[in-house]
Order: sequence, then structure tokens, then C-alpha cells
Amino acid sequence: IAGNQYQFLSSNSTDFITVGSEDGLTAFAYGPTPVTWTATTTQIVRFYTHLDGQCNEETVDRTRSIICTDGTLGTPAFAISALKAFPNPVSTILNLSSNTTISKVQVYNLLGQEVFTKSFDATQSQIDLSNLTSGTYFVKVSSENQIKIIKIIKE
Repeated sequence: IAGNQYQFLSSNSTDFITVGSEDGLTAFAYGPTPVTWTATTTQIVRFYTHLDGQCNEETVDRTRSIICTDGTLGTPAFAISALKAFPNPVSTILNLSSNTTISKVQVYNLLGQEVFTKSFDATQSQIDLSNLTSGTYFVKVSSENQIKIIKIIKE
């Protein structure tokens, strides 16, 4: 949908992503994962994952995801400044620290399924991720009507 912001992600943190027209002749956005693009068209777009910026391929399975932020909500993505998340990779407890009050934390797997959610009212918080299986997750942190999404590795 034109005006919506989309974040294209790959489970391999070194992948190069290209978002382009359906016929593959026009690139709308590209770069190392994750790639954020604000839609300028209502046409079908394709999402390509490459080994590198030279479009080299690798025959390894990848999990690819798209996160959409509806432009009509008035909630800017990636606006929280000075958000710190550590350690990453994490084995049990993920520490979050921000210069603004954290109100909610949601964790999503690479399929876009919410696997954890908790409300807060503090500039620092700890998230117990010990019950999650090893892999890559996205943590959505809400703070003062702003959102930041970070990628973490669970050991």
C-alpha cells in the first residue's frame, strides 16, 4: 500500500536485499538486511535476497520476513534514540535501556508471530527469553508513541 513503511529482513544477517518491480527491472530499495522502504507504488513488488551486493546466489534456505508499519497510525518506526539492547546474542535475559520510558515490548519470530509481550513503565527493563528456542527474533520496543525494532539472536 503506497505510504506504508515496510522492513524486509533475512535470517542471514549478511544477506543483501533488493525490493523491486514485479518484472525485476526497477529497484525501489536495496542494501544489506534489513532494508526499510516506504511504498511509492500500489503495483506488485518483488523481494530478492542475495549473498552480496553483486547478486551472487547461495543455495541455502533462508527465512525471509516483511514487517509493515501502517502510515495512517501516526507512529513513526525507528524513532527511539539511544535505545540499548544487550547482550546480543542473548541466552536468557535481554536488558533494554532507553532515554525515554519504555511502555511495551513485543518479541516476534521470523514468521512474524508474536511470541512474547509485556507492558512496562520504565527507562530500563529486563526480558526473560529463556523459554524461546535458539534463533533470530525481532524485538519491537514502544516508547512515548514511538517504535523501534531490533534484531536479536537467541542462543
